[in-house]
Amino acid sequence: MPDSSLDTPTRLDTDAFVADPHAVFAELRSAAPVVPVTITGGIPAWLITRYALARESLTDDRMAKGVEHWRAFQAGEIPLTGDVAVAARPNILASDPPDHTRLRSALASAFTPRRIEALRPWIHELVTGLLDAVAPKGAADLVAEFALPIPLTVICELFGIPEQQRSRIRAWTEVLFHGGEPAQMREASDEIDNMLGELVAGRRGQLGDDFTSALIRAQERGDITASELVTLLRTMLAGGNETTANLLGNAVLAMLAHPETLARVRAEPDRWSDVIEEVLRWEAPVQNSIWRFAATDLEIGGVTIPQGDAIIIGLSPANRDERRFTGPDRFDIDRADHAHLAFGRGIHHCIGAPLARLEAGVALPALFDRLPELRLAVPREELRHHRSTISRGLVALPVEFRPTPVAGPAGSEAAG
Repeated sequence: MPDSSLDTPTRLDTDAFVADPHAVFAELRSAAPVVPVTITGGIPAWLITRYALARESLTDDRMAKGVEHWRAFQAGEIPLTGDVAVAARPNILASDPPDHTRLRSALASAFTPRRIEALRPWIHELVTGLLDAVAPKGAADLVAEFALPIPLTVICELFGIPEQQRSRIRAWTEVLFHGGEPAQMREASDEIDNMLGELVAGRRGQLGDDFTSALIRAQERGDITASELVTLLRTMLAGGNETTANLLGNAVLAMLAHPETLARVRAEPDRWSDVIEEVLRWEAPVQNSIWRFAATDLEIGGVTIPQGDAIIIGLSPANRDERRFTGPDRFDIDRADHAHLAFGRGIHHCIGAPLARLEAGVALPALFDRLPELRLAVPREELRHHRSTISRGLVALPVEFRPTPVAGPAGSEAAG
């Protein structure tokens, strides 16, 4: 890589980075708007650190998404890691127009506001059931018992995936996102595709109002191919449950760290939407964008990036840029400015953002209403986050609370 304002690339794969990426991002943001970094696997990339440039870069068509543009990957120099896996296999997140335009149009025709909003009462029931299971115990891991089951179950319900297959899906996505060996990741991805292929085959003769049926209709119209149909399902399945689980875990931790804010929203429940937007800015579930690659030699932020180099747009660094947000490290639900970049921007803006907001808007108030005196069960410094340059999520969130009984069907109380 050519020289930049930093003498050597900053490593984004250290224990210090995983523990506190914001401290690292603050130093890089102060140094320059574009800096060289090294991520897990020794992979070199350019990181965009500041809000204005990050926002502009999210719609810069000089940066391609297709892995065919990644010179080092095509030369066999890039190991298959969890962060690379998204780019390495064909999917909408790693595509450019005109294919991306066609795929996104098909996805939008299936992922409609009506179909999402219709899930609201069902999500309420799901959250109530999860809390019924947890409430009598007095302790729980809110990642395993709350944050993960909600988006996984919702996306499976949306797709029409049978209940008996859902635990397998979580195991597969865990391998893909968090540390499987290359052979394991390829096997997990193949197994997901096989399962989804079987789902599509079974649904063809009995189309309904589910997401899978809507995509089958798109394929029958000729909008997408049969293989693209499965790929779209896989991408939504993997990305949809991981990012929303991170959002829920990050939000719970943020509220426990800010009891005065929690007290306010308990008294003013209409403020939960402000909580969600501030969590998205303050501790985004996706801290850096999915890969982009220089489609040509380009100058950005005063740095010349050679054609074929990898580029990461820093969403979390941008969201805490003091040039854009006042007191950016402060968690403040009174911010009128919700112009964070947590869901990206432009043609690659996260199509699942409305569903993520809906799930969080149902789950968070229900959790804090149902579990009195909720508190961390371990010191905060003992909490661990997943090792990823892209996502930002807790491995576990052990909590304690005052046990409460579950109301019986006739209004009586039972211990569960």
